[in-house]
Order: sequence, then structure tokens, then C-alpha cells
Amino acid sequence: MGQKGGERRLNVAVTRARIKVIMVTSMPIGDVSDMLSSRRKPTIPRDYLQGYLEYARSMSDGDFKNGRSLLDRMLTERSGSQNRDGSDLDGFAASVAAYLAELGVTTDQVNDGSAFSLDFAVEDPKTGLYGLGIECDAPRHRILDSARAREIWRPSVLGRSIPVIHRISSHGWYHAREEEKQRLRDAVQSAIFREAAE
Repeated sequence: MGQKGGERRLNVAVTRARIKVIMVTSMPIGDVSDMLSSRRKPTIPRDYLQGYLEYARSMSDGDFKNGRSLLDRMLTERSGSQNRDGSDLDGFAASVAAYLAELGVTTDQVNDGSAFSLDFAVEDPKTGLYGLGIECDAPRHRILDSARAREIWRPSVLGRSIPVIHRISSHGWYHAREEEKQRLRDAVQSAIFREAAE
């Protein structure tokens, strides 16, 4: 994995694993690359390997904050269209964000412009991981032009990391807002609050 094209092999190993990935190494994570110590973005295959190993260690140790910050560093392509503070939301997404705030739900914007972006993600208080993903309308990305990619492939991939994805229709939000709000409230209740109460 440390050779040319190793980042692709690592990607295949991680995304194709059905149950778990077990990596055994005698080399300390800090010796794989200097990416972590220099705090730079990954550029070569061993940087990605080191990032993956450190992320796995952080998540196994329950250090979710470090894991999230490492994921942000590992992102090499970002559209910059939306910030986590919500300052660049369009009117529809801003309206949804305001309603979620009324419900007392804290969200993160996870829209980086990729095919797997969501408008909002809600953390499951029990695990510290995202328990609910919210998308405002169907995703728009060049690799999601076919309905099969958009409605079957993408949800199956996202479902491996975020158990519930809820889509809000802009047409429904503007023409039948109370029904859409009720659907969203129900999704939040079942995915987050009900789990937290258990």
C-alpha cells in the first residue's frame, strides 16, 4: 500500500470490507509518514495510509473529536460552497436549518460538494457518530446522473456509515410545509431522540 497507487488499493480494501478491516503492523503510526507531525494535507500514498491508521486508532479509542478533525484534514477536494456555520445556505436549506434549531437539534453541515455530501448530519448522542443524514432535495453530482446511482448505489454506500438518510423535498416544503415538517420531526425522533432515551 505504500507504493504508487497505494491510496487506490487502500480505498478498495476499506470500501469493500463487509464486516471489518484488520491491519497488523509492527511500525508505529508516527513512522509511516510525516503527514501527522507536519500537519499538512496528504499527497502521497503513505500519507493516506497513516491517516487511515490514525483515524482507526482514534475511533477505536473513542476519540471522536480527533477522528473528525483528521477526516477534515484528509479531505483534499472541497467545493467550498457551504461552511459548517451555515453562512452560505440557500433559502430552502436555511429554512430547514431554522426548523431543526426550533426542534433543539444541533446539526453539522457535511456538504463538501462530493457525491456523498449531505446538507445536514445529526450526531447520535449515544455513539458520538452521525445517526441521521438530511438532504434537501435529491443530490446533484455528475456521477449521480442515473437514477440507479442516485437512488440505489449512493444510499447503500452512505448507509454503511449513517444509518438513516432523510430527504426533504423543496416542492413539499413550500407547498405542504406542515407535512414535511412532521416527516422531518418523525425522522429525528426515531433516529436520534428515541435511541438516546433507550
